[in-house]
Amino acid sequence: MAFIKEESEDVKIEETFTHEDIRIAEVFSLKQEDPEEQTDLTAVKEEPTEQIKEEQEFKTETEDSETEKRDQKSDFSCRLCGRSFSSKKNLKVHMRIHTGEMACKQCGKVYSRKHNLKKHICRHICSTCGMSFTHKTRLDVHMRIHTGEKPFTCSECGVSFKHKQTRKIHMRIHTGEKPYTCAECGASFGYSRSLKDHMRVHADVNPYTCHHCGKEFCRKGYLNIHMKIHTEEKLLSCQHCGKCFSYQNELKEHSLTHFDF
Repeated sequence: MAFIKEESEDVKIEETFTHEDIRIAEVFSLKQEDPEEQTDLTAVKEEPTEQIKEEQEFKTETEDSETEKRDQKSDFSCRLCGRSFSSKKNLKVHMRIHTGEMACKQCGKVYSRKHNLKKHICRHICSTCGMSFTHKTRLDVHMRIHTGEKPFTCSECGVSFKHKQTRKIHMRIHTGEKPYTCAECGASFGYSRSLKDHMRVHADVNPYTCHHCGKEFCRKGYLNIHMKIHTEEKLLSCQHCGKCFSYQNELKEHSLTHFDF
């Protein structure tokens, strides 16, 4: 019986040894017989480090690129307003704003690009004569030249006008308003052109000269009246005898001869 017991213990020890030996062998086999797997494990551990390094390098390259762009941009700066541009072409286009190269001849508005100026000019075009206007209201006023429309009527005499401002000036005939005053003598006038003609009296300027006798006049209207002497144009006739005269004052003086005092 004792022999059997010892045999059982030997078997138990042998079994125990065998299991431990197997585990040790597996571990040893993993370390010695499979170096590729070890390399893979090492690569897994090293991979995050390489990824971080690559991200840092990319970030550095991006920052360098942005710095380079800023440096390039600062090389093309407008000397008039200080704005910076990324290329010489963009700076050249911008400079048109200051030089007026792309300016509208009608309103003076400036554009940096030709197509924007063209779009601005061709906004409102007269279908009759082809003139272009920046605003529709100006086109509407212009169209009255072609249509003959006179929407502004004088409430005093019924005369109509194409423009509101023209009617306003006309109303001075009825109101007696004379807003233009001569600084030399204080004489007042209803129209600016009348004051301008009057100022020639003080300046002794007579730009209108009769080519028949050389007499000079400060107004063209005076010259036209004077020319009737040379052309024998007689528009004023005496109702008593039919004699004609060029001037109203001459007719008045003549008319007195028909009355007995």
